[in-house]
Amino acid sequence: MVRAVLLEDRGKIIAYRSKGSSIRQIASLVGCSPSTVQRTIERFNVTGNLRDRPRSGRKANLTASDDRYILICSKRDRMKSVPILTNEFNSSRDRRVSSSTVRRSLLKSKMFGRVAAKKPLLRRQNVKKRLEFARNHVNWTLEQWSRVLFTDESKFELFGCKRRLFVRRMMNERFQKNCIVPTVKHGGGSVMVWGGVCAAGVIPLVRIKGIMDAKYYHSILCRKALPGGIKLLGRGFTFQQDNDPKHTAKLNAKYLESKVKSGKLNASFLLVLITWALVRYFVITVFFNHHCNVGFFYVCHFRCDLRHAMASSEPGSQSD
Repeated sequence: MVRAVLLEDRGKIIAYRSKGSSIRQIASLVGCSPSTVQRTIERFNVTGNLRDRPRSGRKANLTASDDRYILICSKRDRMKSVPILTNEFNSSRDRRVSSSTVRRSLLKSKMFGRVAAKKPLLRRQNVKKRLEFARNHVNWTLEQWSRVLFTDESKFELFGCKRRLFVRRMMNERFQKNCIVPTVKHGGGSVMVWGGVCAAGVIPLVRIKGIMDAKYYHSILCRKALPGGIKLLGRGFTFQQDNDPKHTAKLNAKYLESKVKSGKLNASFLLVLITWALVRYFVITVFFNHHCNVGFFYVCHFRCDLRHAMASSEPGSQSD
């Protein structure tokens, strides 16, 4: 095996050459072959550096065409794992590649593995209604949105968390107390609440006991939603709710229509397609540009904060 010439010896070769020594004399002084001295001098004259030139490295297992094919296969079915993609790719090749090679190819194409987001299944009618709603309200001003009372129900787990949580730990720390998510059989119980938020403030949360039906929701409309909205926004505000069957029941629809006729609600009271992402954008816009109300900004994040507090608390009863 040919011994690589050290950088120190290469420096000596260039120094002796600059003094006028011949190649054979330099080879004798440094202790290497004349051909090595010749190559070192030629490389220095071309690059001006004593280090080796960049090399091409090992030949890549995948060509640009192979990378495109792997990318297309991944886009055809986003749920396929890397081992499955590797098996499909190797089935049409004489030379097999590993899963790591396919994974690197996907990363080079900026295809990253992520946890799939969960969204409600939308039918064509839902998509059409959402698009129609967006077109009807795309030009709404901040003053118009400030007259909207956003309402919704939300369920909070009293103990634990059903979502996947990540933790940073060292080796052999998998089962340490601060690295695990404790669980209990049959769940740790939950609490469902109803609430409302608007530019002027919030409506106190209403705890929902048992199963909410149309009559239960009607009592919330009569005792909390409409009185609270009038107190915060005055008469003629816009009421937002989603398309839950108990919200759109005849009992509640007739009640809201009667309030529109009496002038307590705006005629466009059924804003049924608002999402919490839009609510958060609206709240932050109002907070930073107009009101600067700390309490109102807190309401924007009360869902996440409450979930985090309950997830980190010790087991307790629903009454707590």
